[in-house]
Amino acid sequence: MYEEALDQKVPGIYLQREEIGGGEGGGGGAEVSVPALLERQGVLVGVKADAGLAPFEGPGALPGDTVTRGLERLPEACARWKARGASFTKWRSALAIRGRGGPSGPSGSSSPGPGPSSPSSFGASPAAVAANAEQLARYAAVSQAHGLVPLIEPELLIDGAHPAEAAAGALKVCRNFFFGGGSTAGGARGTHRR
Repeated sequence: MYEEALDQKVPGIYLQREEIGGGEGGGGGAEVSVPALLERQGVLVGVKADAGLAPFEGPGALPGDTVTRGLERLPEACARWKARGASFTKWRSALAIRGRGGPSGPSGSSSPGPGPSSPSSFGASPAAVAANAEQLARYAAVSQAHGLVPLIEPELLIDGAHPAEAAAGALKVCRNFFFGGGSTAGGARGTHRR
């Protein structure tokens, strides 16, 4: 029942790191991998490549700034995932949105803070935004070098009591930085060029 509809409705599924190598019982008692089961249904298999968030503690960091873990072993992991049938990977970075000024503003001050085009005007430090963009670019270059399509997920965390304008400003700053030239690892403007 599910098999008939799966290839018609689901073009791809990304698995957790642990799931790409896991097995599931198949016919005749033989163990069949999850990627093999999905591939039989015409579903592309991807992997969540990052290893979660960690506090960003570099120069200029603000409380709550994060970066993503997992770049250290990514080349070996990508080779392994490709051999197990993966065709794409996904990497998440997360940045906080905070209102300008007030307790949820930058550094908890009541001052208006930097202008609307500055990353710290919505809470994440410029250093954290730059570090996350650099990680996304490095991740994409490694994935592509191993024949995997990289999906990047620069996420803005919506937690908090910030106004809608702070969220809109954060989105604009991050979109411009991540996709408009803020990072150069692996190629210009966050893209991998060969």
